[in-house]
Formats: sequence, structure tokens, C-alpha cells
Amino acid sequence: MKHLDSGHLATFLGHHFDQAVFEALAKAGFSGVRGAHGFVIQRLLEGPQGISAMARQLGVTQQAVSKQVAELIDLGLVESAGAAEDGRAREVRLSKRGRACVTTSRRARAQVTARLTKALGATAMNELHAALSRALDALGGLEAVQRRRVRPPPTVA
Repeated sequence: MKHLDSGHLATFLGHHFDQAVFEALAKAGFSGVRGAHGFVIQRLLEGPQGISAMARQLGVTQQAVSKQVAELIDLGLVESAGAAEDGRAREVRLSKRGRACVTTSRRARAQVTARLTKALGATAMNELHAALSRALDALGGLEAVQRRRVRPPPTVA
């Protein structure tokens, strides 16, 4: 795979990792969940949020967040939390089903990690994790990941 740079290899690894997680989610009754939903779900892990606030934090339009939230409501993962503290905007939060989906996703991610560890060995897996973390930090992305502030990628036209 010498013709693929590390960015492509990391992207393809992430794609296949996520594919295994989404298959596990579907088997557990959470079909319809997409990767794009994760950006909103990550924001809601911190508590109820308004659409405008999430849009600002994610660097996208309110319409983009509203679309994701509407899809998540249809999937039963998000529900209304009432008005924000200032009384101006409606907030949403993860529903009980949404929290169960997060738990299921985390379990599935741990299982995929275990498969990789079995295939690579614990030492190589630890080295891979450390190398990917250092690479992410070198490109300025580690803090955003640690603070749950990753923005969605730009849409490819």
C-alpha cells in the first residue's frame, strides 16, 4: 500500500471501522443512524442545546443542524427539552433511546477495537493509537477531538 499516503489509509481505516459500528447499531435496532448525526449527538452529550448554538459551534448553518435534528427526532434519538434558559430558543436533548444508542455505539466501537487488537497484537495496537494521536495533534486536530468540538467536513459537490 505504498501508493496510499497516511491520510488515505487513516480515512479508509476509519470508514471500515465505522461501517462495522453502523452494522452493529442496525442489528441492535438503531438502523438509519448516519455518521453525520454524530456531530449533533456529540454536542448533545454535554446536555440540552439550541439549534443556533450547535450551528455556531459546528460552523454550519442553522438549516443544516435543523435537518440533522429532525432526522434524529424521527429516529427517536432526540427530543425537545423545552425553551432555553433565556426563554428565546427551543432546546433539544438526547432521548432515553438516544442515550441507549450512544451506549450501543460505544460497545460496538470497543468490539471493533478488540478485533483490531487481536489482528495486530496489543503492542502494535497501542503504537497505532499513539501514532494516530500524535499525527492528529501535529495537524492541529487533537484538542478539538478531546473537547468534542470537531466540525463536520465540507460537503463535496
